[in-house]
Amino acid sequence: MPSTDVRILPIAYQKSPQGDAKSIIDQLQQRIDGSLDDYVIDYRLLRSNPSDEENLALVVMAKREKVISYLQIYEQAGLRPKALDVGPTAIQRLISAIPTTKQETVLVINTARTKSYLTIVSVQRLLLDQEIQFSEFQVLNKLAEALDIDYSMAEELIRKNGLINDRKSNSGTLSLDINDVSVVIHEICKPQFLKLVESINRLLVFSASETRGVPVSRVYLLGAVGRWKGSDLLLRSMLNIEVAPIREEDDFYACFPIVKGKSVNGIVPEMVKATGYALRGLVGDA
Repeated sequence: MPSTDVRILPIAYQKSPQGDAKSIIDQLQQRIDGSLDDYVIDYRLLRSNPSDEENLALVVMAKREKVISYLQIYEQAGLRPKALDVGPTAIQRLISAIPTTKQETVLVINTARTKSYLTIVSVQRLLLDQEIQFSEFQVLNKLAEALDIDYSMAEELIRKNGLINDRKSNSGTLSLDINDVSVVIHEICKPQFLKLVESINRLLVFSASETRGVPVSRVYLLGAVGRWKGSDLLLRSMLNIEVAPIREEDDFYACFPIVKGKSVNGIVPEMVKATGYALRGLVGDA
């Protein structure tokens, strides 16, 4: 379903003899105005160990009327929906299907037009999904204001020049080669990326507590901002963690043996969630 019609939120709750569902609903009722009968609600347990005093669940909810309308669109098109899915589980499936990340703790930054989402997957298990106020619009709007140009010109400027051009120095270490135009773009956009890093650092603390100190070893920058040349390098310089797009060399297609070994061009970040949805039933939802 469209993200505008879905709410995804973590719910911490105390164990109860009445079971997880009852405890989650009780906590949810305290956070939502109106009757929960107006919603379709599902959840996934993120932490449910007998030794823990508090459990954690990721709750997905949508207005019942929106869900029914969405299903009716497919039925009118002659299709028979089997299930509704959401972004975090799609991302978790894809990360679990990439051989190089199966045993890692991975942070996925999925940037969109007006907001972004941070998703942590650890050893194929979904740990957390959180919406943050960082977006393509936010960065480009700041660039347009600073240069006194319109939004479309700012978009074209960053598309052509990017944020950073990378090159290897003689010692083999990464240096930042910034041309005259990109240095201006870099200085204007960097404060917005610092806000993103602040949100990431808070999640890294949570991730370490959930994985008993196992750090995030890889970051994938996807979506709208992930298309900008040098965005991954800028973020890497701030985080000191490997930051990369998901591309063919990252075994993006390893889960599809039928195309394994074939050349695949033009992979874009937007394909990530779509591929995760397509993996439903093929990759376990750990």
